[in-house]
Amino acid sequence: MEKIFLRRTLPLLAVGILASCASQSPDQPDKPVNGKADPLTFTTNLKGLTRATETEFESGDAISIFAVKQTEGNNDIILNPSGNHFQNLEFIYDGSQFLSTPEVYKADSENLAYFAVYPYSESNSSIFSFSVNTDQSSRDSYTSSDLCTSSTGYIADSRPNLTFFHRLSNLVVTLEGNHLGGDLTVEYLNAATTADVNLNALSINSTEDRATIIPNEYGTNTWRAIVAPRTYTAGEPIVRATLNGKTYDLAAPSNIELASGKQVNIQLRIVNEVPVIVSGDIYPWNTGGEINYVIPVEILEKLDDHISINYGINPPNIEGCYLLDPLECVYCEDYGNGGYEPGYIVNSMYVLFHDQDMTARTVNYSEVTVNQSSYSIGNGAFISGSGNKFSVFFSIEGESGGIYVKEALVISGEKTAEGVKDLEYAFVMVDKGDDSEHLLMDKGIFRVFRDGNGVALNATWPDFNIPSRPAPLSLNILNSQLLRYRK
Repeated sequence: MEKIFLRRTLPLLAVGILASCASQSPDQPDKPVNGKADPLTFTTNLKGLTRATETEFESGDAISIFAVKQTEGNNDIILNPSGNHFQNLEFIYDGSQFLSTPEVYKADSENLAYFAVYPYSESNSSIFSFSVNTDQSSRDSYTSSDLCTSSTGYIADSRPNLTFFHRLSNLVVTLEGNHLGGDLTVEYLNAATTADVNLNALSINSTEDRATIIPNEYGTNTWRAIVAPRTYTAGEPIVRATLNGKTYDLAAPSNIELASGKQVNIQLRIVNEVPVIVSGDIYPWNTGGEINYVIPVEILEKLDDHISINYGINPPNIEGCYLLDPLECVYCEDYGNGGYEPGYIVNSMYVLFHDQDMTARTVNYSEVTVNQSSYSIGNGAFISGSGNKFSVFFSIEGESGGIYVKEALVISGEKTAEGVKDLEYAFVMVDKGDDSEHLLMDKGIFRVFRDGNGVALNATWPDFNIPSRPAPLSLNILNSQLLRYRK
């Protein structure tokens, strides 16, 4: 049996805000005596950053900046409610960069982890509440309802990178039908208006606050509003349209989830004075992390129903070897067309995480089946999470059975003293070359597995040498246990 060799993880690109760091501690707010240091400023790459789906920041926009200072031997990044190295400093955009008054400096020797929040508020902290405007009819009231956050690992770089992500949900409604002329207004009913935000865990949870929101008109018979994440249950009123004095209330025909970082588009039609939903689509606003660069949004949407994705910027250290035995199928999107049925047991597997970088939030990965019939490796996988829960995700490209493949792998679980609890393993065929004999999973298909015992136990990596620079080799297509092959 020939073994599988897959190339290294694809590099991921990030865009966003660039920060220029100076050379004096904030404990000494005055400009350094030597006069050579520059104040801490933030400039924006307008092509890469959006604010409430607009294309740029505007003069007068303000952000909150927090910073945590690394101490010797401590790689944990914990933003405290108060007393951080930088505590909710206000930086205001002047048309080309963000500036603080008075100027702020940092020492060259300091490693700082940055947190940023738009918009600025005196109440911003590691845990805070954010409320949207109930009247978003003006552009300013709409954009000021957009909550964006960014964070970094510990960095000493004089120009650290910050990438902002939308954290609430954008609801867009388009009204269709005959006789829509005249006096037409739209309101969003029972909208969640307040969210509790935890910057450490990157959790955004709506409160019980509900209100009617006046949305922002966004083109012909189209409206938009930013709301806190929540799910409308079937039968719950969601939109009210008033046309020439006649009111039409629309209830959700099925559950409609307004998720963090997502835009939901709903098309409505009034036919014979009866409102109906034409379609409801979810579009990427931002997924909230690097996983968006690894797995296409349309696949992530489906995958999210079958595997837990643990977001956050402070994952646990997961270095070590773990045994997935038995390795049990949970869900195959192509079941009945080559995929495994739920409960099917495939080859048990060792997985190895090593060289975890707590600053860059990356980890290297290897796996090998117990019978050593196949293995793969990936360098620089991203890791997210908070507390003991984590998710690892990365992209690999190489060859399988002589066919080019681009694959994505997601592993989630909870680190314990015994190993990894509730370990889930999802394999996605992102792209592939010519497969005229249909040997491999189809493009866009995913399969999900788990450790059948509930805990993938700590183990010792087998005496099995993997080359440091793997070259793609063909697979023996008779091995039906390999996860990417059709049965």
